[in-house]
Amino acid sequence: MIISLIIVCSISVINEPCAMLKSCSNGVFPNNLAEELLALLKRQEETDVTFELEGENISAHRIILASRSSVFKTKLFGPMVETYCKCIKIDDMKPLVFRGMLHFIYTDSLPDIEDLVSEETSDNNMSSNILYQDLLVAANRYALEGLKTLCEERLGRTITVDTVVSSLIVAGQHNWDYLKEECLEFILDSKNFRKVIARKEYFSLGDYPSILDDLRQKLSLLPAEEQE
Repeated sequence: MIISLIIVCSISVINEPCAMLKSCSNGVFPNNLAEELLALLKRQEETDVTFELEGENISAHRIILASRSSVFKTKLFGPMVETYCKCIKIDDMKPLVFRGMLHFIYTDSLPDIEDLVSEETSDNNMSSNILYQDLLVAANRYALEGLKTLCEERLGRTITVDTVVSSLIVAGQHNWDYLKEECLEFILDSKNFRKVIARKEYFSLGDYPSILDDLRQKLSLLPAEEQE
């Protein structure tokens, strides 16, 4: 005896997404993690470590810093005195630069430097170029490769006759090859060369023989008419 079982199914196709999917597509849900973390930093909620820079105190969250930087992880959770300190003094860095670094740590993006400058009256005479250079130094110091890449790319895109020498010197000192090559190419461009070498900043390259040698070597590879 054979018994048969027949199952009848009906399938409905819903053209309109559910309310939750609608809210997702409109950017309402889920919340943007980077924005939430930055808001947390700005609100200073549940911070558990404070850094002193030039007399200014800046607070943050140990676990976030440690998760983003191996240097901070060692400082804040390793066998160092900072592990037990609630206030850590940092020398040789401006508060503005440290705030910019924190912005990257919490959001994985560069801060709007112009907004930072307008908020910090003590540093409002600093140019964006110098600030990005300082952020590059901070990136090296705290092993933030992502920040280094973003700053190098930004500086490389915004090279001018006024800033190329200082950017070249900083790049040469810290072995930032991408930025150094961008600066050298800018200087050796025929429409820029005479303008750059006429500036007093150009003569400061004499204090950096290795950088000057790189420039001369690239200059020697140019056609004779472009060297004049």
